[in-house]
Amino acid sequence: MDQFRAFLNIKVGDGELDHFTALIPEFIQIVEATEPEVLQFEAFVHRDKQEIIWLETYQHATAVDQHLANPALNELKAKMMPMQEGINAMYFMGTPSEQTLQGLHAYGISAGVLEPWEGMNRLTEERQADNVQVLSLATVSDMDAFKDYAERLRHEAAKYPGFLFQRSYKLNETQVVNQAEWASEEALLSWSAKYNEIFGHEISSLLKDLQMFGAMNEPSEKLKAIVQQWSTQVFTRVAGFTRYINATETIAS
Repeated sequence: MDQFRAFLNIKVGDGELDHFTALIPEFIQIVEATEPEVLQFEAFVHRDKQEIIWLETYQHATAVDQHLANPALNELKAKMMPMQEGINAMYFMGTPSEQTLQGLHAYGISAGVLEPWEGMNRLTEERQADNVQVLSLATVSDMDAFKDYAERLRHEAAKYPGFLFQRSYKLNETQVVNQAEWASEEALLSWSAKYNEIFGHEISSLLKDLQMFGAMNEPSEKLKAIVQQWSTQVFTRVAGFTRYINATETIAS
């Protein structure tokens, strides 16, 4: 069964950010201790925007159901949810069960469910301290052209050992989501130069209304310059864990 990935971007109420982030490590510790089929659970903060992003990976959809119903989290949820002003975005990358959708609806959540297209996965170990993760949402001018681009992107990404994860997803008939992860800043910087060389001439006409979210430790000045070129919102790590299984996965449509 395919792994199931989730991205949440939430807005925290005025004056609540420090209280909210102080509870995150305990929340994550409970998930790690009580949910063995959660493979990734990480939180990142953008203090100026008072926003949090959660990056989550589940071994299968049933693990999502178990997470939503975990009674060990009830007390913390009761403290944290009133601090949230709202959910800016929520995407599930995989095929949720009907129970999962019902669980989300019980929280008043309507989430985008994304169809995976192209990608590769070399996440077989815990992340190092300087891993960099990026998620982007864009409107596509030509979906057939994007499928061709996504296939070529996968082949090029697979040539870089420091490029650990890359996948493209279809959100609807005009929008796509891309998710990527590099082993270090150096790996991302090296890939960025190659990416501009190979794809820079076509990407501006193919992808419109591009929104990018970067999740990392505090970036270096050099990396800040790169992400600013792409108008990337940078979120810095609060807490989290990973426990990836030893498997290399490639998806192709």
